Amino acid sequence: MEDGGGRPAWVASAGMRRLGPALALGMLAGSVLVPSFPAQAAVTTGVTAFPIPTSGANASHVGIGPDGNAWFAERAQDKLGRITAAGTVTEFPVATDSFPDYPTAGPDGSLWFTENNANQIGRLAASGTITEFPVLTPGASPSGLTRGPDGNLWFTEVDASKVGRITPTGTVTEFDTLTPGARPTGIARGADGNLWVTERDANKIARVTPAGIFTEFTVPTATSDLDGISRGPDGNMWFAEAQGNKIGRIKPAGTITEFPIPTPSSGAAHLAVGPDGNLWFPEDGSGKLGRITRTGAIKEFPLFSAGNGVHGIAADGRGNLWVTERDSDKIARVRVPVLLHVTKSGHGAGKVTSTPAGIACGASCTTTFRGGTMITLTARAKTGSTFVRWAGACTGTRRTCQVLVNAAKTARATFARKS
Repeated sequence: MEDGGGRPAWVASAGMRRLGPALALGMLAGSVLVPSFPAQAAVTTGVTAFPIPTSGANASHVGIGPDGNAWFAERAQDKLGRITAAGTVTEFPVATDSFPDYPTAGPDGSLWFTENNANQIGRLAASGTITEFPVLTPGASPSGLTRGPDGNLWFTEVDASKVGRITPTGTVTEFDTLTPGARPTGIARGADGNLWVTERDANKIARVTPAGIFTEFTVPTATSDLDGISRGPDGNMWFAEAQGNKIGRIKPAGTITEFPIPTPSSGAAHLAVGPDGNLWFPEDGSGKLGRITRTGAIKEFPLFSAGNGVHGIAADGRGNLWVTERDSDKIARVRVPVLLHVTKSGHGAGKVTSTPAGIACGASCTTTFRGGTMITLTARAKTGSTFVRWAGACTGTRRTCQVLVNAAKTARATFARKS
């Protein structure tokens, strides 16, 4: 059944809606084959932008759904969007004037999201059913959302200065911030089993236990305009200071270090760990994509137009970064250089090569490929030796193996002497 605009019609029942069968089938589908790039002498970051069908979508935050695809919020059009690794975009309407945001995979296999204007938390099941759960405090403006360490989802209430917890069945509990009027915004699960929250107006980072106990840490730069926060590859939490124009790092004990972004007024607000093991952040003000290493070294890449409004970012585990472009109604797939290393062991001799070209080990045992590239490694034993087996990123005893470069990886080839 469709409405007059040709969209799947909503069926309302006891606060629930159902989407058409396309969503259910899409969410249950298998992973998409990621095509490989031809060999390049110098691997660079590649960007492909895909248009969002609905204009004026104001695509904001992006997250990875339970189906492994990237999901993004079209806040101004009350829709959720899904994009496959190949770039196919599908849109799904949500309640009118709900202002959906922060799509997040839940522990129950559903996609969860906040409804800022409607003051609700939404759950989109694999069947296509949407269920909405009211936030307890009126006018709380739920914003950030993350999967917690306790099997629940946790969210921030910007205008109520609270952090909320919702169980997979919809039971909501709220916890007040220590500082009144803190306006909590970003939230993420830490490696220490706690939740970490940016408090914009308090200029503090809060550590929240699963029991709802707060500890606050003041950010050194005053009025830094804290926004997104993410768990880094080093086990620390990393956060963006939009006004302070810095990326911050806070250790589990509360020690904060700040790293200035080279471009003034960069507008960095959100971060994600890329397939290369570094943190990446879009710069809304400059149109650049920034990268920061574990040691705090920042490099910027002018990949977008300064007027595109790059904002949200997420990594899909297939080697892709996804970036929303709010002002140009696009979502971009970014493939960054990712390291592949080959080692050899055993008493025999041999060579390992790759397709696409890059590995010729012997001489060249380490190179980078664009994230998402499928690499074929081939082991060739020299005269008097035999190939034995693969280990690491490759397994088995066949001479060839395939490696998806969705993270920095090492493959080891073992050669033995013939008796």
